[in-house]
Amino acid sequence: MGDMFAWKDGPLCDRNNGGSCVAYPRTLANVVAGVKNIDTVIPGHSPMMTMQDVQGYQRFMADVVAASQAAMGAGKTVDDAFAAFDIAKYQGYKNERVKAAMQTVFDEMKK
Repeated sequence: MGDMFAWKDGPLCDRNNGGSCVAYPRTLANVVAGVKNIDTVIPGHSPMMTMQDVQGYQRFMADVVAASQAAMGAGKTVDDAFAAFDIAKYQGYKNERVKAAMQTVFDEMKK
C-alpha cells in the first residue's frame, strides 16, 4: 500500500503532484473492492496490517472528508472541524495529521 496507507492517521495528500484528500476514500474503497485474497498489507511507514485495517482506514478517511465538508458547508473553520472530530472512535488511530488532511479538504473544496 505504500503511502496510500502509511499509518493510522491522516494522510499526506500531495496536491502539488495531483493528490486529493477528497478522492482518498473512494480510491481506498476501490482498493478494498478490487483486491482479493490478501492476508498481509504492507503500509508505507507502519508494521504489517490486514485488509480489515485498510477497510477501517477507508471508513476513517470517509469520516474525515465528510466532517470537513460538513464543517465547511456550515461556515466553520478547519479548527472547528478538527475540534469536533472524534478520533477516539478509531481505536489505535492518532490525530497528528488529521488537521492537515482536513485543511487539504477545505482547500480542495474552495476551488
